[in-house]
Amino acid sequence: MLQFEVFTSVPRPPETVWAVVGDLRSLPRWTDVEHVEDAPAAPPERGARFDTVTRELRLSWVVLTSDTHLLEVKADDTPCGRLGLGVSVAPDGPGSRLVLAGLLDPSCSTLRARTVEVPRLRRRLDRWAARATATVTG
Repeated sequence: MLQFEVFTSVPRPPETVWAVVGDLRSLPRWTDVEHVEDAPAAPPERGARFDTVTRELRLSWVVLTSDTHLLEVKADDTPCGRLGLGVSVAPDGPGSRLVLAGLLDPSCSTLRARTVEVPRLRRRLDRWAARATATVTG
């Protein structure tokens, strides 16, 4: 298993940030997801299932954890292996700290996962964190 995370400070209260990043129906606003199918209302229940569609890929997800300002989901059948993603928001001074985390259980070689897949996913999370911040503050 390979783990990675990115974090950023957002100059808005946690509730404001969570209203965007904690709602699965809002994924197209701040990620590269173009469409979410069967997205449960916020907060989603543990075990809820939904699909995401991007230009390259359609993935089926299940909610693992849904708690106050914490959401974890996983997809078992990605091209790079089993993928878990998490988002959390916590108070950070007058604003918030947004953390996006990933866990990859590679179906390919561990070397390929470390040198190609994880850096690619890390860049994606960096973009998502920047877009979430712009969405919340814009």
